[in-house]
Amino acid sequence: MASPKKHDKLMKHLMKSDRVEVKAYTTSEESEFNALKYDLEHGMKLLPHKMNRYNELKGKLGK
Repeated sequence: MASPKKHDKLMKHLMKSDRVEVKAYTTSEESEFNALKYDLEHGMKLLPHKMNRYNELKGKLGK
């Protein structure tokens, strides 16, 4: 079992805010964007609502 001292060091490490990267988007949004991007790059035509979603995610993710 971990000693209290080790536990405190671990908690201090986990609580440091400078080590946490805050994202303004979710992983599912990023994977959805990557799927749409893949389709576009491989010559598939996207329906208008899919193209709108691609552009929305592109702006949100900054890509």
